[in-house]
Amino acid sequence: MARNPGLSSPDFGHTEALVAAAALCRSESEVAHRARLHLGQNTTDPVLRAILSGSTTRTELSGELRSAPLGPVATTLLALSLLLFIGRGLSLIARLALAYRRPATLRIGPKGLELTHRIELMGRVLRDRATLVPLSNLSRVTREVRYARVGLYAGLAALVIGTYFGVGLIVDGVRVPGGSPPLLGMAVTCIIVGLGLDFLLSTAADSARGKCRIVIVPQNGKRLCVGSLDPISADAMLNSIAEQAHA
Repeated sequence: MARNPGLSSPDFGHTEALVAAAALCRSESEVAHRARLHLGQNTTDPVLRAILSGSTTRTELSGELRSAPLGPVATTLLALSLLLFIGRGLSLIARLALAYRRPATLRIGPKGLELTHRIELMGRVLRDRATLVPLSNLSRVTREVRYARVGLYAGLAALVIGTYFGVGLIVDGVRVPGGSPPLLGMAVTCIIVGLGLDFLLSTAADSARGKCRIVIVPQNGKRLCVGSLDPISADAMLNSIAEQAHA
């Protein structure tokens, strides 16, 4: 009705289109949100576009600063070297036992994306920082999909388990002196636990709560990642960033 009111009823016109757009703006449904984003990008009516863009603009998001997601090669190397297990284990202990938190706020300012975050330990603020990424320096900003990289984790786990049983059979077959299947099994367990912790802390925890994360990739500088974000608000901010960058 908002896009072409005449298709709904011959008597419908511009007024009914504005009413339909207002109804879409008031809805909290994710389907309605995506519909108004699509309509706002494709309509040529300036009044309709103003209503839709005004409702979807998000200039600030509150979440938690996260480590930028690693690539497949880095994840594999860290997992096989057991560094992923050690790092994620220490991170989990710090979060549960020491109340280690990194709350962050991402907003669209007049000069670009402004990220402010602080580090908290046992309720005390250890550091408070602000980072500015000009829109001209942005390479891309993405909202990661639900359960990102689940295929990579499953493939690595299958590879490690298969390698363990394969090496165990070889050792049993040739009876090489000094072979230690229990030690190898412990290493395999650490690798799998490390992968599970990395997946849980970086992806599954947010997805299970209906949250998401935004990854900011500047042309120059390190990548930034903010998690524990509402998906609808995150999509609205991405739309706002795209509109400002286009303007």
